[in-house]
Amino acid sequence: MGYQPKQTRSEAAQLEWLFSQEQQEKVNEVRDLLGALTEEMPSFLSDTTIRRFLRARNWSTEQATKGLKETVKWRREYRPDAISWEDIAEMEDEAKRTHVADYLDKNGRSVLVSNVPMKSKASFKDQIKHLVYLLEYFATNSANEQDDYVVWLTDFRGWSISSTPFSITRESMHIIQNYYPGLIAVAIPFDPPRIFESFWKVYKDSTLCCSLHTNFFPVIMRISNVSCSDFIISSHFLYLQIAKKFIQQHMKEKVKFVYASNAESMKIIEDLFDLDTLEPSFGGRSTTTSFDINKYAERMRRADKVRGASRNANGYN
Repeated sequence: MGYQPKQTRSEAAQLEWLFSQEQQEKVNEVRDLLGALTEEMPSFLSDTTIRRFLRARNWSTEQATKGLKETVKWRREYRPDAISWEDIAEMEDEAKRTHVADYLDKNGRSVLVSNVPMKSKASFKDQIKHLVYLLEYFATNSANEQDDYVVWLTDFRGWSISSTPFSITRESMHIIQNYYPGLIAVAIPFDPPRIFESFWKVYKDSTLCCSLHTNFFPVIMRISNVSCSDFIISSHFLYLQIAKKFIQQHMKEKVKFVYASNAESMKIIEDLFDLDTLEPSFGGRSTTTSFDINKYAERMRRADKVRGASRNANGYN
């Protein structure tokens, strides 16, 4: 291999400038393709939003434009910017189950905390509204960020299939990936069943997965007199693989499995967080003992005022 001169700082800066110029040209192209929609929703259709959609669609202006048009249509109908804390204030248990942490990671990114074994008491509709409210919060707070602004911590200890119905998982992933792409930097399942990670890594083909579950597991159970617990494992396998089918490749690569009993995997937590601010349930040393709904409500109301969320919002921010 021939000698390759080391790139100078000026050359690196020039390449970065050229790359940013190329990105801006694609942003401008998408803006032209969107036409009058950019005037209808100027705050939403910012350069940052367009750039995120481009990243999520591998810089395809055609696919990014298509995604943005679909998102504009959804925002007209759903009006996510009009959802405020007052709309979900009665869902106290849902806020305890999934909420915005009061600390950031070492990179200054927001943190979403979920406790999925805590069974939701809210309806399907209200669970989705709560999720959208949080995503809108993150999107507003990351308005000046290029990409990847949220670290998603999910406590899986005590999880069962009934904890998170598949319909909720599917709709949640659809909204996150299609209407809020580029927000999630890292998704950390904390102490999930070990079998999850194995199936996540090994089985890529959802058709093969369904075939295995339909044909292979029942035969093995009959021949080997497999216990009910093993059948539950096979059901978990099917659930995970079906859910994975709805997760796009760029999201799959952001998932990092962490186990409290595995020191090596816990390094992921140590690298991402100041342990003095992280709650003990995720391996941190914070002295905060419990989730304070009153302080949280006050913080979210302040955030609502900043982004102008209210029941009277016109939905076109």
